[in-house]
Amino acid sequence: MSRSFKNIVGPQVKTLRKEKSWTQRQLADACKECGYKISRVTIAKIERQLCGVDEKQLFVLTIVLGKPFDSLLPKNAEKRLRAGEFEKKVEVDVSQLRPLEEL
Repeated sequence: MSRSFKNIVGPQVKTLRKEKSWTQRQLADACKECGYKISRVTIAKIERQLCGVDEKQLFVLTIVLGKPFDSLLPKNAEKRLRAGEFEKKVEVDVSQLRPLEEL
């Protein structure tokens, strides 16, 4: 039985979190300190690709993890997207993002 993934960034979020030696709870708390409330359970679901990731979550994760957006993408993401390996292309319209103070 094949599994349908809900996001393409989950494994990299987990890798980057572990590089910081953080637990899922610590990552959720760091997001909360940036003004974006997210639960440990949601972090776990993102990492396991069981839920989608919206642009606000992507934005906050890049800030908290201290990495650029493309570091959240899997290796060879563009090539894999063209090959139809992912369910859908994730697009972020940065013009719609608000400052963290508004989150």
